Amino acid sequence: MGANPSRWKGPRNSVEMTSLTDAETFCKKVTQLLRDAKLIDADQEIRLPTDAEWEHCCRAGTTTKYHFGDDVKKLDDYAWYTGNAAGNDPPVGAKKPNPWGLYDMHGYIDEWTKRDPDQRQQAHVRGGSWKSTADQCRSDAVQTIPVTTQDDAVGFRCVLATKVK
Repeated sequence: MGANPSRWKGPRNSVEMTSLTDAETFCKKVTQLLRDAKLIDADQEIRLPTDAEWEHCCRAGTTTKYHFGDDVKKLDDYAWYTGNAAGNDPPVGAKKPNPWGLYDMHGYIDEWTKRDPDQRQQAHVRGGSWKSTADQCRSDAVQTIPVTTQDDAVGFRCVLATKVK
């Protein structure tokens, strides 16, 4: 797949310092590897989640500010953000998961979402990061950043999807 661009490299660290193009390229390569190994069908792909898919997974059936409710005082139990991260990249999965068992949906690393074809220079990241405020970690929070951004608080999460024809 190539060299790990991350500032922090380790078995419990996410890959960060990835531009949107880096994330999309990774997804395409993984898709081809899985197809070649006959682990996914030809109509399936690995890709970035859409904004709606990302928020649906983050909320895990809830309608509150965070998947655990509206009480920001509980955020420390679920997220790495400016309130508790101490200025470094913490380990993946060290906080409590959401009700669907997904870790680090709030805080930790801002996650790229699927590019809007009409927006070539800007794209969304979701979830907030260890550099984010509590409000930036809310389930509905969206940040728009340049697609060329490579930052130690920006990474991505992949989904397995059936391609729409």
